[in-house]
Amino acid sequence: MARHGAWPGAIVEGPLGFDNAISSEAARIKGIASQVAGDADLLLVADLNAGNILYKSFVYIGGGECAGIVLGARVPIVLTSRADSLTARLASVALAMLAAPTTVAGGRIVSASTPDAFVRSGAATTGSPA
Repeated sequence: MARHGAWPGAIVEGPLGFDNAISSEAARIKGIASQVAGDADLLLVADLNAGNILYKSFVYIGGGECAGIVLGARVPIVLTSRADSLTARLASVALAMLAAPTTVAGGRIVSASTPDAFVRSGAATTGSPA
């Protein structure tokens, strides 16, 4: 998809092993020429189990905040854990909104990139994400 211009301006590489995606030193030692090694903004995983392991490693070992969505359905699926923080839950919703360029609301197409998309899609009535 990246080769066909799906994400203009984005640098998309892979597959990369986890060590090479997060460590430019590991990629250099292995002779991997990469523009994103050690500086990846987004990691895609092969399946739900791999994503769950990676996600929880970042949270519980690294002390990070993560966002989780599943792509491939008609709309992105927000995937959070019952133990996730409010920040992680809101980040997951925001990521899903960015991943869905348009959505159907009440029979009309609503762009997720407009500031009032939450209101127009019926997700909130106050004008801000709930």
